[in-house]
Amino acid sequence: MFFIMKNLRKSLKLEEFIGIRYYWTKSEGIGGVIKKRHEDFVVEEIMPSGRVLSVRRGEDQLREEVGEEKGLWTHFVLVKKGIDTISAVRRIAEALNVPLNFFGFAGMKDASAWTAQRVCVWKVSPEKLLKVGIRNVEIRSPIKALSSIGLGDLWGNRFQITIRDILHDVSETKKMVEEGLGEIRERGGIPNYFGHQRFGISRPITHLVGRAIVKGDFEGAVMTFLCEEISGDGNEIGASFRKDLEDSLDFVSALKNFPRGLYYERVMLRHLSKRPRDFINALRRLPKSLLKMFIHAYQSYLFNIYLSRRIEEDLSFTGPMEGDLIIGGEVQKIRYESVRVYMGKIGGHFDGRILAPLVGFKIKRPEGKSGEILEEILEREDISLTDFKIGKMPDISSKGNYREIFIVMEKPVLIYKTEQLEANPHRTLLLIDFSLRSGQFATVFLRELMKTGPMAYVGG
Repeated sequence: MFFIMKNLRKSLKLEEFIGIRYYWTKSEGIGGVIKKRHEDFVVEEIMPSGRVLSVRRGEDQLREEVGEEKGLWTHFVLVKKGIDTISAVRRIAEALNVPLNFFGFAGMKDASAWTAQRVCVWKVSPEKLLKVGIRNVEIRSPIKALSSIGLGDLWGNRFQITIRDILHDVSETKKMVEEGLGEIRERGGIPNYFGHQRFGISRPITHLVGRAIVKGDFEGAVMTFLCEEISGDGNEIGASFRKDLEDSLDFVSALKNFPRGLYYERVMLRHLSKRPRDFINALRRLPKSLLKMFIHAYQSYLFNIYLSRRIEEDLSFTGPMEGDLIIGGEVQKIRYESVRVYMGKIGGHFDGRILAPLVGFKIKRPEGKSGEILEEILEREDISLTDFKIGKMPDISSKGNYREIFIVMEKPVLIYKTEQLEANPHRTLLLIDFSLRSGQFATVFLRELMKTGPMAYVGG
């Protein structure tokens, strides 16, 4: 049975749709929008050593990290603007005429941003890399190394974000920001929700597709991907071509009507035009990485629901309850064997981190109240852990994983600039600087500060 705490500030419908039911803070938001320009959203990778890769500096930034080692890998700094990591690396691979799988990197960086990150490539010399010229992509500081770079090989990211079009004057904006930051400091941080990027910004349906696949409803997965539309207020709408297909089930006509830019939808429709009931093989026409993304999105949705339930029950995010999953504070990467169930005294000394599972067929379950909440969520969703072992599509089955439930703002949030623009005196601009650990969403923090619709704080 759900127990709803009083005075919780409820989320917008579109946020609730992806499992984010509440705000953590009660202060009023400043409003505004981000990403009006790529330079408004700067992301600089923080390497495991703590060194920040700057978008602005051009000197050798990797020699201290890599040393004087020689090897078959070349590490370099990728600085890009207005393009996502995969697309930038793909263009470099094409320019070098080498396979995409020769490259490695620690994490994805936003397309609508100005970003710096570490990338590696196998058997390509630094000299050859420096000859590559691609618009809005810069290769810096290439250096030979003995090892590759894999996902998660970073401490986190530094963000420098400009929020524009704030409808308060400078003094009022500063006051509101300080109130919001003060509340976050007082509570030690914010819940570590998955942000909208995990689900789709303008059309957040990836978790619905994932849920259908996990349940073995491959027709439902296909039709959700092709037809489902979600509007900004969380109500269903229908782009005409999607609605027409939902009503007619005419895949031949849909192939003619769906815009050519919808590449993956058209791949599925091409198959269904010839085999209209072969939904599972229509799904198999999609890249494995995309199919796995659907499963990960559903796991993320369940995780968000778990955090929302923890807020509803007024449970601690900083001190573990008996039965919580925890990991030692010194551990950088979360590994299955490092996770344990907390059986210590509530309120006793604790220097680790509280986790919750990203549900899969091999996760360690929490116990006590945490376990009860998880079981309640799974029961409401009508799924079991073994459902993530997908018999008809075993290559996208998921063992599961773990994620911290709380974002501790380990470094202070700096306010670099608050100004009213001469060109538009009724709008205030705010520039802030903060750092987050790997896997934590800057937009989840911005959501608490701005308290606007997702399109404003995500930058759709």
